[in-house]
Amino acid sequence: RQYFDLIVIDSAGLLTDVFGTILARQVDGSVLVIAAEHTRAPVAEQTRRTVENSGGRVIGAVLSKRRWHIPMWLYRLLYRHRGLV
Repeated sequence: RQYFDLIVIDSAGLLTDVFGTILARQVDGSVLVIAAEHTRAPVAEQTRRTVENSGGRVIGAVLSKRRWHIPMWLYRLLYRHRGLV
């Protein structure tokens, strides 16, 4: 901490590996990485509670594998003058 402003440590899933839970209480904050459209909300909530119950603090969450479902009508509206669609 005396040499760096931010240190990022990656760990395995908290519900499958106890190392992440032990690590959560040693760090200033944890960021949950949640697979979008795959991880169910109750599982994400349980993971958050696991961190907090072990003495850690959740400072945020990130959605990975996020797909942007843009309808074709919107593509046509945005790019109609460019001849791309």
